[in-house]
Amino acid sequence: MDIIKSGVYALEVWGAQGGTYLPYQGGYGGYTYAEVQLNKGDTLFVNVGEQGHNPCTVNDATCIGSYGGGGRPGQYAAGGGGGTTII
Repeated sequence: MDIIKSGVYALEVWGAQGGTYLPYQGGYGGYTYAEVQLNKGDTLFVNVGEQGHNPCTVNDATCIGSYGGGGRPGQYAAGGGGGTTII
């Protein structure tokens, strides 16, 4: 995203929710807020974290961590949600 007007911008990001291991729903992702000075022509890159995966077996092809650094699920545990970043 290219900035078209210089100024102070409020940025808010939320991390992704963790996966679900019934009967427990994954916890909400983290949150942060910042106000930053941006100048016309600056470029922001936003990466949105993926929700954590539900439990899986070792041989399951979907048994991977979520995008953004979320933890890998196991047979008896859901994976963590990935982080959202602004660069």
